[in-house]
Amino acid sequence: MPETITPADVAAVGDPGDDTGRRFDYQHTYAAILCCSILDPSSSCVEIFCEHHEDILMRMAQGFQGVQVKTRNQDGEAWKATDPAIRSALCRFVQLDAQWPKHFCGFLIATNHFFFNTAATGSNLKYLLEQAKQANDFNSAPKNLKTFIQKLAKETKATSTAVLATLKKTRCTSDLPKLDDIKRELRETICGVYSPAQAAVTATLKRLADELVSETRRAASLDHRDALPGYFAALLNAQDEDVVRSIAGKRLDKTRILAVLQHSIQATSLLIPTTSPVAPVFPEKHTRLEKKLEAGGLSAVSINAAKDLQASALHKFLEWREALGEEEALKRYFHIKTAVLSDCSSAYETASVTSTPFGRAMLQHLKDRIGTRRQQGQTPLFDCLNEHLEGCAYELTNECKVWWSKPFAVGGETGEP
Repeated sequence: MPETITPADVAAVGDPGDDTGRRFDYQHTYAAILCCSILDPSSSCVEIFCEHHEDILMRMAQGFQGVQVKTRNQDGEAWKATDPAIRSALCRFVQLDAQWPKHFCGFLIATNHFFFNTAATGSNLKYLLEQAKQANDFNSAPKNLKTFIQKLAKETKATSTAVLATLKKTRCTSDLPKLDDIKRELRETICGVYSPAQAAVTATLKRLADELVSETRRAASLDHRDALPGYFAALLNAQDEDVVRSIAGKRLDKTRILAVLQHSIQATSLLIPTTSPVAPVFPEKHTRLEKKLEAGGLSAVSINAAKDLQASALHKFLEWREALGEEEALKRYFHIKTAVLSDCSSAYETASVTSTPFGRAMLQHLKDRIGTRRQQGQTPLFDCLNEHLEGCAYELTNECKVWWSKPFAVGGETGEP
């Protein structure tokens, strides 16, 4: 090998690090997919715990479900009931069932590969689990199932009856996406349960998926320990408190999941007061917008901010046009303007009851309505910030569709709010 080539230039041989990391990432991504079920009104899943008693522990309305995730390359052999990884998972299920009687409603072995199913033998896991469901008791169970149960009982030191009871509520599925498809599956799942993501561009969907996976990874790795206060060790019940915090760090509920998604969907929505990447807008002096805001009693500072926010709203439209095309961008733009016009109308009617300049009061009412609209989550706002919506109000003002005072002649024009 030439001396100019170093270890940094050659791929490692026999190094399992990359493959191990990839499989852990797959598990964390699958956990994120299961987290999405919490947002589905038809799902009975309440909470997800990562690396807590199991790879993934699901709190269902009817009890807990333990999930073991098994990955294998496409060219690998089929999973068999006799595989050490499968038997280890089943033994774990038996032990959990014994440790927490009446708490577990089910167990699941989930894989991206396939199970051996070419013969009804003791190597066919699905066949054995189906036999277990049909068996009235251990004594009446088929021979191959009995043999399998006895092996698990010996390894777990549990009774054959207890092993059968656990197998009765155990399932296995090979429906998981392939290793390279799991992220796409997560993005599609997020779109199905989180309405603001349905109109998001591809880059935003990737960010949502990545952030949710990062959150499941943090939960699995006890990342929260870095945030434990320094005085923890001095507390008399420090160990108990640590346990409570550890479990809380592993728990993902609806509030935590929504917080991640809501933060991520707004993370890169910037306020850029230009309508093109290179040329800023230089509006005419004392524009229609300025005259109307002045009549409403708004200060010069507020008027300058309004002009920047108006330009930012127009820039957002150009971003959409670049990413989505003219037709889709216009649909979004007119949708947002229609929603904002409705809020402006309500704000105007509320504030205009006084004879004094009411622009400042109207602006506060408008901001309150925009905040309420976002909080209710019923109107798609795409990747707009509240400031983009306010900028749309100023664009509507420039179009003489919104007024901040009683209507008056503006350069020979009048209009109604």
